[in-house]
Amino acid sequence: MTAGDVKVVLAVLLTAALASGSIFFWKNRVPQLNPVELTIEVDGQEKQRFFFSDLEAGGQHRIKGVLGYSLLEVGDNKIRMVESPCPDKICIGMGWISQPGESIVCIPNRVVVRIVGSNDNGYDALSR
Repeated sequence: MTAGDVKVVLAVLLTAALASGSIFFWKNRVPQLNPVELTIEVDGQEKQRFFFSDLEAGGQHRIKGVLGYSLLEVGDNKIRMVESPCPDKICIGMGWISQPGESIVCIPNRVVVRIVGSNDNGYDALSR
């Protein structure tokens, strides 16, 4: 093997290493979301609007609906309904929501909790 062959082999190996490293980086990159807002509507009227960044994890918010009070619990950039006066408690079973476009709906109490905002990186969803 000549000195030129060694240079070609090293160049190919270096190119392959850089390509695989960049593929790994882009594949495992988690996009950052813009600040998202949380809206709470009762009987079709917006009652409250928050930025997730303004809410404290572990905090609770009571919302008066048409049947009574619903209780929301805040986590780290997520929210869920923990109490509701509705008969079936489907809204409680919806669990945590955290992404723009997700919502919790309590039809009997007419309470809607919705996450609004946009993800400026162009992705609709990510999977691993």
